[in-house]
Amino acid sequence: MKKGDIKTLTKILLIFLITIIILLGGGRLIWDAGRSALNIFNLINISETDYSSLNNEAKSSFNALINDIKNCQKYGKDNCYCRTSLSGFEDSHKLEITSEKIQLINTLNNNLVTMLKEDVKNINCYYDGILKDESKINIEFDEEFPRIDLIGDVYFNYDSGIYKKNNKLCLITKNFDLQKINKCES
Repeated sequence: MKKGDIKTLTKILLIFLITIIILLGGGRLIWDAGRSALNIFNLINISETDYSSLNNEAKSSFNALINDIKNCQKYGKDNCYCRTSLSGFEDSHKLEITSEKIQLINTLNNNLVTMLKEDVKNINCYYDGILKDESKINIEFDEEFPRIDLIGDVYFNYDSGIYKKNNKLCLITKNFDLQKINKCES
């Protein structure tokens, strides 16, 4: 083998090795470096959402809601309201309420994954001055206020209330003034 052939073979192997490195990981490295440079000059803003922390916050909010519901059930008084909150949920979450249970559903990428559920009876209704029963209520968080997607959406405040009447608990809509009824007290 001649000395020129060895140099040519070395160059070919070096080019081959660099190509393999770029294909295996260098492309990602180059993309990350380019993205960082564009981000520094505010030419592009790519932010990644931390769905893990959003889901943890939603679980915490769900547990607080369940706690509020169970505390409200304990009051002996009727035709009154208890305070609750519908904050802490994002547009990737929904609450599904039936006559038997409440579920926290993750809806990210249209995959419906049950994150938490609790057996709670008789809360599949809402109150806007008139008690309205539904077989199933889906509360979605994809607009300015939490809502039930019905013919003409039903909206709730984030700082909401639960109406209590005859062992039935109903979320109070945004349209109802809580000052028209008394707060439940022991």
